[in-house]
Amino acid sequence: MHHRVSERFDPHDQGAWIERAGEAIAGKQWLTPFAEYLGVTPRTLANWHRASVVMNAVRWATVVDVLRESADEARSAGKQIELALVDEQPLDRAAFVNAAMQLYGPRWQTPIAGALDVSVRWIGYIATGRRDVPRSYFVCLAKRLADRADERDAIADAIDLHIDDEAA
Repeated sequence: MHHRVSERFDPHDQGAWIERAGEAIAGKQWLTPFAEYLGVTPRTLANWHRASVVMNAVRWATVVDVLRESADEARSAGKQIELALVDEQPLDRAAFVNAAMQLYGPRWQTPIAGALDVSVRWIGYIATGRRDVPRSYFVCLAKRLADRADERDAIADAIDLHIDDEAA
């Protein structure tokens, strides 16, 4: 599924595009988790980000693959939550943690607390099972997952166009 590309990829600004892709996958602290997704060291990814190593089409294709896969996973997690909400099925802590990790990567607790306007301590209680997850949190997560999936696809589409242009 292709989405509307809102801006054109600029190969001279590869660092900004790597950062956008990394943030879309793993949130503000994106470097190490995104490197893990790509199967490279954080140092290698930092070099790509600083543009001290020019990214070739193969490297960009890997970024696109990771973006598309994570968009599909986010979309799937959001759909599962929506279906459970419609059918009034119970939603558990594992579904909450999975959705939060889809949105913000392995360091999800602080950003999800900010997104839900609650304390990190409260999220910690939920994460450890000491508190139930309110259904309203799942409604918020489902919407954010759909938005994040669209964002990841849009970035992937812009990079894909660059790869196609480079190959032509």
